[in-house]
Amino acid sequence: MTLAKETTFSLRMYKPLRGFKLSRQDLTTLNELLQQLASEAATLETADYTKSEEETKEKFEADKKLVHNLFNVHVRIETESGAVFSQSGGSIFQRPDMPQKVTAVEFNTGYLFRERATRDPRNQAYVLLDFRTGSSPGYKVQPSLETTNNSQIVMVGENANWVRAAYSKIEEFLEPKRRKGMWLHHSGIYDLFLMTIGVLFVAWVMTWAMPKIDKLFAGYSQIYIYSGYVFSFLLALRFFMFMFDYARLMWPVMEYSENSAVTVAHRLVWSTILLGVIAGIVKDLLFP
Repeated sequence: MTLAKETTFSLRMYKPLRGFKLSRQDLTTLNELLQQLASEAATLETADYTKSEEETKEKFEADKKLVHNLFNVHVRIETESGAVFSQSGGSIFQRPDMPQKVTAVEFNTGYLFRERATRDPRNQAYVLLDFRTGSSPGYKVQPSLETTNNSQIVMVGENANWVRAAYSKIEEFLEPKRRKGMWLHHSGIYDLFLMTIGVLFVAWVMTWAMPKIDKLFAGYSQIYIYSGYVFSFLLALRFFMFMFDYARLMWPVMEYSENSAVTVAHRLVWSTILLGVIAGIVKDLLFP
């Protein structure tokens, strides 16, 4: 068999993914869709393979079938514990040992071909779904920045029609899974909240705290009173930042529904804290 020349891509289509909620069944369906696209890519790959004179027709067809078998979707799953599961072909998502806490899933239609042929297939698809929730609220978090996430679609190939069709089919599949609330992860949203809601919250905290600080340090040097003011101010700011970062964790950029049990519990905790603060503000306004 005479193989095709070295791969030269004519078209590359890339798109970052943000704001989708997917279930295990969705991942299974996406895997099946990518396998259909991989089979089409395999047909294009072998379309111009030619049989050598000394090669039998049976051997030629067997070799082409072998190449087709290299176009099985390779799935790699990362879990919360750090364990990694991978499988080429079949449905890894229906395995009984499929982990519940999934942090990332990769789909690659060119993995096996690249391993065996030591070159890229002429048409291939790559999808990464990053379900990591980001860093826990802490001093290293920068809430003013956009929440980072590596989810993406990448389609490359020599056949521009295949690349465009594959890209459109993946987009069409994902679009109904899109959810609202992505504004929470945009850059500058924290600054906007801080200058509006945050200022009012800090003012309420200081109004509540200052009389208590005055009473607590009555008879002491003014430095203790002023230090108490500064501490209360910084504590209020830090609490506001914590609640914002906590909200980002509870409503992540990409969500895997099988991880939702713990997420729902955290959302309940977050909502309880928020309602407690609102109740305190309302009480002070109505019953000063």
